[in-house]
Amino acid sequence: MSATVVLTVLGGVIGAAITAVYQMLSMRSARMSATIDRQLATAQREIDREEAASQREIDRKIEVRNKRMTAYERYLAAFHGVNSLYSFEPQEPQLENSEKVNSEKVIKAVNEYWLAYGSMFQIASDAVLIAVTDFHKVGYLLDTTLTLEAYDEEFRDLYATMIIEMRKNAFEETMLQKEFIRDRLPSSTPQAYRGR
Repeated sequence: MSATVVLTVLGGVIGAAITAVYQMLSMRSARMSATIDRQLATAQREIDREEAASQREIDRKIEVRNKRMTAYERYLAAFHGVNSLYSFEPQEPQLENSEKVNSEKVIKAVNEYWLAYGSMFQIASDAVLIAVTDFHKVGYLLDTTLTLEAYDEEFRDLYATMIIEMRKNAFEETMLQKEFIRDRLPSSTPQAYRGR
């Protein structure tokens, strides 16, 4: 055999071996690539699930905060709605005693107050519920032995505490101090309500 033939045969064998090794490496690489792709897809699905769960949690917190804001605003409006019936402001007409009890306006205001107060139990945070119930006892039920200035101070203190807790819970964190709110309540609020 001539050297050319040997080189040709040897070149063919080497070429076939290289091709076979290349194909083996390609198949192995394809399998590894498919495995890596599956692993990446699984990891991405897990990340997507975690992000979706995290987004649902954020959405739930926003929804709860919004419901709390609405409930707190409703409660305050209902309290002031009842309170306004007993205002001592000269521009507002005073209700006679029989009208105080039987008036459709009074019944509607009182019903709204009790509905708003009742809704606090399922939606308010613990701190807000405690503050609201403490205020309700003194501010609405008048369940206290305090009189005049002592009552006014207690009313203002409980009202300010309630507002601070509501602001902390449903609104942005507050920098206001309780004294700031207590000292700025309309001057007739506790006396007007006590006059009912």
